[in-house]
Amino acid sequence: MTPVAKSNERIFGLLSAAGVFCIWSGFLVFSRAGMQSGLTPFDLTALRSLVTGALVLPFAKAWWPRHLPLHAILSMSICGPGALYSILMYFGLKGASAAYGGAFANGSLPIFTILLGLLVARRVPSRRQLIAVLILLVGAVLVAIPGMRAGGNSVASAIGFFLAA
Repeated sequence: MTPVAKSNERIFGLLSAAGVFCIWSGFLVFSRAGMQSGLTPFDLTALRSLVTGALVLPFAKAWWPRHLPLHAILSMSICGPGALYSILMYFGLKGASAAYGGAFANGSLPIFTILLGLLVARRVPSRRQLIAVLILLVGAVLVAIPGMRAGGNSVASAIGFFLAA
């Protein structure tokens, strides 16, 4: 690979990372604002699904995974960032700030990925992965304790919703 190609690849990678950061932080901030506006988690889920569905519809016909069996498509629809994920996140954002959503829903992804790898693929985590999980758990506890002291049960149940999402 030429130096120019490596440079372009690096720039594209950095721009992609910035895009992911903006999308996920925007989702959390705007979702929290939506929850404070009087809309229900079901209202926001419907809005999210309608808007994204309208944007994706033109591409779905061309790239729909026709080769996959129905059970695989349904599994991805249910377990992916669809309606169930949205509803759980919105219920969590009803009782806690967007910062808690980012810390617990997004921050716990590596932990759940390792657990799923262990349960589904029988892949035993490495020592470094276990140390990383321990660091994440300690960080989660340090973030959760002050919030639960200040916000009580609503913050504790919100954390439960974020982890379920």
